[in-house]
Amino acid sequence: MNTAILKPHRLWAYLQLMRPANIVTAWADILAGFAASEYIVITNQATAWEMNLIPLAWLLLATTGLYGGGIVFNDVFDTEIDTQERPERPIPSGRASRRGATLLGSWLLSIGIVAASQVSW
Repeated sequence: MNTAILKPHRLWAYLQLMRPANIVTAWADILAGFAASEYIVITNQATAWEMNLIPLAWLLLATTGLYGGGIVFNDVFDTEIDTQERPERPIPSGRASRRGATLLGSWLLSIGIVAASQVSW
């Protein structure tokens, strides 16, 4: 395994590729849909411990993987354009490699697909 990827400044670059602030907005979409679905109906007898929130956790993980993987691949495919227009981004600046970003994007998309399949086919 290439230990250069594990250095803190490299980890930060790969985290930047995922754009975590945007992932949080994707979580908001999942939470809104979950609330609108009325999956959780609180009755007088129900307590917070009796509600099954496992599907919600899988959906949040799924959107993290799918959205994060997609945004990473966007940067992989736009490297040439970003080299000219946004040279400060992780791949054009050399802080992240295209290969590393491709692996990260593939890993994230795989996690997203597996997590989504835990809720429904």
